[in-house]
Amino acid sequence: MVVEGLVIVASILFAFGIDAGWDAREERGRRAVLMEDLQAELVRNAGDLSVALAEQELRALRIGILLNELTPQAKGLSADSVRALQASLAGVVSYDPSLGVLDLLIQSGDLALLEDRELRARLAGLASVSEDYLRNQVFLVQSYLNPEAILGTGSILFDYSDVISFDGTLTTASSSVQLNATKFYAFDRFMTELMVTQGKALLAEFEDLIGLMEPG
Repeated sequence: MVVEGLVIVASILFAFGIDAGWDAREERGRRAVLMEDLQAELVRNAGDLSVALAEQELRALRIGILLNELTPQAKGLSADSVRALQASLAGVVSYDPSLGVLDLLIQSGDLALLEDRELRARLAGLASVSEDYLRNQVFLVQSYLNPEAILGTGSILFDYSDVISFDGTLTTASSSVQLNATKFYAFDRFMTELMVTQGKALLAEFEDLIGLMEPG
């Protein structure tokens, strides 16, 4: 009876050991899949953000050229060149970071599965960094499409609806339209350069996190 009892106990412990080992194996597999998905998401964001940053930097450069044409120090670009510049600045270059996997990890609590404390902390803070970057982009897009939303006084906030509706060559427009165009594009360049600065910081964070997730 004693032997039979020991056999039964050993069998139960063995079964528990198998279950625990299986659970640990499943958790390791799940963690590996989560890490792969998260790393792929960060790599994709870093690539897309790099493209957006290059376009935003080019936009800021073109704005500077157009602003120069609206000053007494103008280089005297042809009307066709000015119109081409104006056309290239229609709309706003923006980028919305896609962090679906990270959001899922945070909401489900699975972020705690990551053993690296620094990685966990920085991933948890990534959402706020990307939201701040996106918030400024949304502001720029809204202000560009809806000038009444940011009516004000001074050199930045003003009613530039006459610039938005103007379809001619700015260098031949009336002095009032040129003045508003100068303010409008100065504001545009300021916000674009702000997005570039924040975008570079966000890109550096993506790249650092990718580095932390590399094996070894």
